[in-house]
Amino acid sequence: SLIESNERIKRLEEELLSTRCELDNARLGLLETTAVKKELEQLREELEVERSSGRAKWEEYITAFEEKITNLEKELQEAKAKNEQDKAEKKKLKAALKQLRDREKNRSEPRSEVQPVAEEQQHLQQHLEQHQQQHQHQLQQQHQQQQEQPNVVNVQQEEHQQSSATSEPASASQVEQLKMSIKELELENRLSRELNTEYSHTMLEMEKEVIALKAQVTSLRGESEHFEMELKLHEMLEEELEKELSDARQKNKELTEAMQNSEESLEQFNERAGSDAVKNEQLTNELMSEVHQLREQKLMLEEQLRAATAKDVEKMWQLKTELENAVEALKGEIWSLNGQLKASILDREQLQDRVVELDSSLAAEKKRADALDCELSEQASRQAAEAENESNRRLAECLEMETRREQVEKAYAQLSEYYSQLQAAYNVIYAQLKQFEAEKNVVASEQQTSSTAPQSEDNVLHVVDTMISELHLEVDASVDLHGKVLLIQKALREKLAELQNAIDQLIERNGETDGEF
Repeated sequence: SLIESNERIKRLEEELLSTRCELDNARLGLLETTAVKKELEQLREELEVERSSGRAKWEEYITAFEEKITNLEKELQEAKAKNEQDKAEKKKLKAALKQLRDREKNRSEPRSEVQPVAEEQQHLQQHLEQHQQQHQHQLQQQHQQQQEQPNVVNVQQEEHQQSSATSEPASASQVEQLKMSIKELELENRLSRELNTEYSHTMLEMEKEVIALKAQVTSLRGESEHFEMELKLHEMLEEELEKELSDARQKNKELTEAMQNSEESLEQFNERAGSDAVKNEQLTNELMSEVHQLREQKLMLEEQLRAATAKDVEKMWQLKTELENAVEALKGEIWSLNGQLKASILDREQLQDRVVELDSSLAAEKKRADALDCELSEQASRQAAEAENESNRRLAECLEMETRREQVEKAYAQLSEYYSQLQAAYNVIYAQLKQFEAEKNVVASEQQTSSTAPQSEDNVLHVVDTMISELHLEVDASVDLHGKVLLIQKALREKLAELQNAIDQLIERNGETDGEF
């Protein structure tokens, strides 16, 4: 019964250890999967926010920039149209001046030709008034002096008309007035040329600005393509993380199934233990103490796991802060690009250098992770080999302890037999002694007792001598029967004490080996 109970206890302990290991692994897997899920959700939210904000800002910037370009193109077209109008008006003025010069040469003709000249001058005055109105509308703020000169010319021409209409002999004064008007027209021509040069300079500057803006647009489009590539890389990373999540979920399902199986097996084992609890109360008490120890170990392991998870969370927060700092730096760079378009090329080079550094750091981190994986695998293999060797050694020790226990049980059985024989002999001797004392008091039966006592004493002495020879005791010849019986009793008590000590030592060793396993 003891052997079967010990075997059951060992089986139960092994099954408990296996179930505990499975439960610990399942809990670790669940904790890791939950932490990874939370991190992935946070990263997805941050990426979505960054994408939406970056795309919105980029679209706003591009729309504003395109509006600027369209406005500049419209201004250029308007300036070109105005320049063409000015050129056409200048051509008309040149043609009119040529006609006036030709007519001044022919002023030596008779007076009959004075009236058509006046009509032509009126026509020229009307044309000049229209031209001046257009120039006044375009150049009110820039050329105030030019507004006054055409008015003077109009006044002089009106006076010239009045003088030509009143009297024919005033033709000389009209010729002089025409000369003055021609000089004023030449001044206007010079001013128009200067305005044309200024328009051409402004047009060139505007074209240069448009070219620079187009170059900036191309550079910004290249940066947008680079940003889109980074977004694609982020999407690839998200896909990889989703794959890892799916694998982790499958592992989690497997672990949950294993946990359910282990719980069912535990329930079965608990039922068996409950059925055997009535028979083996002492063993159940020992198991309860071991369970209490295992619970304490479980609490210690949970505290260690909490500390490890806290460390992992701190590391993840540090990584999150680093990512936030990097995102803030990128946002600052984007805003600086909005404010400093001319320095975009330099900022782009700096960003490329930083990307190269980050790639190099990522490669170094991957190498370190591979090296750590190799080291961990080697350590795991070593620990497994050491555990196997230790288990083999413990099994050998357990076998030796079993053989010793069997020997001790045999010796205990022999001692119990000897003790029973000795107890019987002692009872016989004690009864005979009482009988002998009673017979001594009876005076009448002295002869009868003298004949029977030696025979009983001889039998008792024979039994006592055999016990002394079996126990290997040294006794003097002067010791009587009662002294010999006391010596045998003392020797048997010592043997029983030694046997009890050996049994206690065996129980302690079995408990230590079970705790180590």
